[in-house]
Amino acid sequence: SLLAALPLLKDTIIVLIFFLLIFAIAGNQLLSGNLKKRCISIYSGKMLIDEDFGLSDGGVICGAHKCPAGEWYCGKMNANPNQGVTNFDNIFWAFMNTFQNITLEGWSDTMKYY
Repeated sequence: SLLAALPLLKDTIIVLIFFLLIFAIAGNQLLSGNLKKRCISIYSGKMLIDEDFGLSDGGVICGAHKCPAGEWYCGKMNANPNQGVTNFDNIFWAFMNTFQNITLEGWSDTMKYY
């Protein structure tokens, strides 16, 4: 039954892949390299990975977050979060993350990092 239904779903799958590709290209253009930016301590070299960055006055905007004023600066790391899986750095990962967000499987991880 499933194999017999595949030819009937061909047009639907093509439209779905087209829309996934459009949103993957948009995510790649808007968010490429954004997750590699981290707030790093000048003195200890530790990264600030909390979601509560303390949006105080005089901070430095770092990606989607704002580093607190004082000892923190915005640096660029080599690795993306979630063992390098969650990113929009190239079209393949952008397509995979867009598919993951549409199916709602693990979308909260992507939301947390952005």
